[in-house]
Amino acid sequence: MVRVLALPSLPWLGLMRMARMARMTLLIAGLALPVHGAQAQANPGLSERDVQARRLFEQGREAYSDGRYRDAWAYFHEAYQLSGRPELLFNIGQTADRLGQEGDALRAFSMYLERLPAAPNRKDVENRVRALRDRLEASQQAQSHPPPTAAPARPAPKPDPAQPATQPAVLARQQPLPTPPEITKPPREPRRGFLLRAAIGVGYRSDAINTSATIDGVNVTAEGSTSGFGLALDLGIGWGVLPGFAIGGGVFTDWASSPTLAADGGGETKLSFSRLTTIGPFIDWYPIRKTLGLYILGGFGLSVLAYKSAAEGSEAFEGDAYGFGFTLGTGYDFSLSRTVGLGIELRFMTAILGEAVANETTSHVITAPSLLASLTWF
Repeated sequence: MVRVLALPSLPWLGLMRMARMARMTLLIAGLALPVHGAQAQANPGLSERDVQARRLFEQGREAYSDGRYRDAWAYFHEAYQLSGRPELLFNIGQTADRLGQEGDALRAFSMYLERLPAAPNRKDVENRVRALRDRLEASQQAQSHPPPTAAPARPAPKPDPAQPATQPAVLARQQPLPTPPEITKPPREPRRGFLLRAAIGVGYRSDAINTSATIDGVNVTAEGSTSGFGLALDLGIGWGVLPGFAIGGGVFTDWASSPTLAADGGGETKLSFSRLTTIGPFIDWYPIRKTLGLYILGGFGLSVLAYKSAAEGSEAFEGDAYGFGFTLGTGYDFSLSRTVGLGIELRFMTAILGEAVANETTSHVITAPSLLASLTWF
């Protein structure tokens, strides 16, 4: 049987009513919110909304026990919006009363009695409703009939020797009612489940090239480099195995248009394009688990470098190199909705690759920082 929050009584109920409320809270320990985990797996028909509502309810109960009534009210309210279960109205009324929101508490308790006419704690809740109404009426009357201002002081009459002297009563000024505390929005649920991120941006590519060839039995080496600006693209799909921690697979591409190939001791050559693609697993970590916000990205995988010269005819050349690549980045998502965020990402790619043609081998060491705009669904 699923347990529910057993909340303490308020001081104004008195000692006898506190004892009665203690017995009442034991009677309502059967809130019909389904649990997640093993029981949710055993019931494949359980809706995601009920699982989410149960999680919010547990967070609200923990917040209430810690004295964080604003957070508790927000958790209970969102759980009620998801599940529609009337038992949660009692919890909402309890936390609203703790916050001094007498109007909200009165509405929640009244709806609770209306939707659960056979509630085991009905008599106690009815007493609370009457007390809340009396308090609200007293507050409204005090506001609509402010105390009269003191009349200008008159000279004190001369004392009559035949009568004892008395002091006039001083009318105390009424203190203004405190402003009800602001109700904050409920914190975002910890990120988990399906993750999709797509990003596009610009970057700079640098490729250190080392070529070794055997000519007439003599080993000859040459060095060179390519560099240029281009386009960066990311696409990742994963699953949040823990709140704020996702594992998945992705494609990370850096495409440079018309980079310059500079040979050591030689001239420069324009390339038509140079494209680095890395495919492999990645991890996504949100240090602040309850929001999209800041995240750290890391990944590795197989890398392919494809390039082609801009020259035509006999001077034209092209090639492919293969190796391993690594990706490290950080970014920040600004929430567009509960699960969608638009953000900015700073990414750094590096790869070590090699290629062999006839008696010639070439190694590439690539570094490619990029700045991207990202769209995340998590």
